[in-house]
Amino acid sequence: MSAGAPGGGTLGGPDEVQLTPEEEDALRIGIERIHQEKLQALRDPGPGWKEWFLFDGAKWWVGLLYLVVDSWIVGLWFERYGVTGTIVVLIVLSLIAALYLELLAFRYLWRRPADDEHVGSGVFRPGPFALREVGIWTPEAKSHLASRLRRGPEGAPDPHDFL
Repeated sequence: MSAGAPGGGTLGGPDEVQLTPEEEDALRIGIERIHQEKLQALRDPGPGWKEWFLFDGAKWWVGLLYLVVDSWIVGLWFERYGVTGTIVVLIVLSLIAALYLELLAFRYLWRRPADDEHVGSGVFRPGPFALREVGIWTPEAKSHLASRLRRGPEGAPDPHDFL
């Protein structure tokens, strides 16, 4: 018995592989592209783990947590009181309140103003759906805080005058 490939050939090294000129060009272009991507990744590695988790990764986990909390609300109502018309109305009202609080918490963490909104221009007033101008777990939060510290409230002393 031979220890060859199932097709009758051998599993061998690069000497046995015959590539057409088009395949060689495609292979060369692919290797060059990978090399360029590696160089680009070394020049600009992107955000660290903490930034990635706060800016993007935690959104999914918080959404899953909201789903669990909402299902607990519904389950507790059904477990304690059964299914009646009044209980269904109370469940709907409870879910509306929970969804509002979840939306408020989500926007507190990840609110990103639209492109047409000018962050920092004028005075931001918290409303029923936005507690902050920029969410605390967004990339814009650091630059927004820095601009607010530089600007300061009107009539306030310059922060650079102090130690």
